[in-house]
Amino acid sequence: MALAAAPAGAVPQTNPIPLDTLAAAPVNGALANGAEWTVDTGGPWTGGSYYHFTCATGAQTWTFDRPVDLRFGITGLNAPGESVQLPVGVEPVSIDPLHQWDPATRTVSRVTNASQTRVSVFTLANTEELVLTPVGGCGWSRGVSFIEVTSEVQADPPSVSIDGPQDGAEFYAGQQVPAQYACQPATGTTIASCEGDVANGANVDTSSPGTKTFSVKAVGNDGQETTKTVTYTVRKSKAGMRIEPSVLAILPAKPGRGLLPLSPLARVTLTFAARLVDEGGKPVVGENVTFTGAGGSCTARTDADGVANCGDFVNGLVSLLSLGYSARFDGSATQQPVAGHGYLIEATDLGLRLL
Repeated sequence: MALAAAPAGAVPQTNPIPLDTLAAAPVNGALANGAEWTVDTGGPWTGGSYYHFTCATGAQTWTFDRPVDLRFGITGLNAPGESVQLPVGVEPVSIDPLHQWDPATRTVSRVTNASQTRVSVFTLANTEELVLTPVGGCGWSRGVSFIEVTSEVQADPPSVSIDGPQDGAEFYAGQQVPAQYACQPATGTTIASCEGDVANGANVDTSSPGTKTFSVKAVGNDGQETTKTVTYTVRKSKAGMRIEPSVLAILPAKPGRGLLPLSPLARVTLTFAARLVDEGGKPVVGENVTFTGAGGSCTARTDADGVANCGDFVNGLVSLLSLGYSARFDGSATQQPVAGHGYLIEATDLGLRLL
């Protein structure tokens, strides 16, 4: 059996007509696969489990509201000469040993001593009606023991789940966010393809701040498609500043365990250093950091380790004691601004100690 070409997503579904519950014709009904049917004559036979018709009632016609494939059984052929002629296109599946099938006339007949419970099975493809014509044995009833109706039904499309990035999530610029997604087939189908904007496990776009989308498309082997899209936001990274002062020279030099006498005239030459990192602790490279102290300011660019240095910066000790120095990063396209403050000298009982 083969139905006519169906649209994408259509799959065959077979349901039986409930013959044992039907009243006398005319009667109609609808099946779970959506096919609606009508029968014009006949009715339930109390002497056997089949829906009968006779010569007196004429041909029994089952009509359907759409092209369907049929599989049905002919039974009740137990009188001499009792036969049923079937429509053009019918194909025998199994002929009962006590029945006889004539393909030239498309007639199935009783053989001597056949029981009315014997069943021969046939199929009829891509049809909108089944016409069963009684031949011979006109005083006897015959009929169908079952009718199975196959119709195309629209299958569910595939589904998509996205675990990363999740809809509405927020990330900082440059953050590594691996894509995590899966495609699930509908019942009775398989997944032909499952593709995201990036491969599963690869990082989604966080190269610049803004609102971004990530999509995954699933295609079933029945041709149906589902695309799921999530939206996420990339913020400027919250850079972190680590203050790391270092001493190049002490003027004037004094002996003794790195201690200096507390003198407002004492001066030191220092290198100011600061390390700039992103939220993940990775160095922020190639950005300007401005240092400000009591004696002035200078600007330096961060190196491969995220460190900026300003050398030969001279400050008065007393000013440093009260003010320290600051390092400021004004921000960039992907990083938020940040500033830090450090003190180079602390007071002791003996004087000032370099930190």
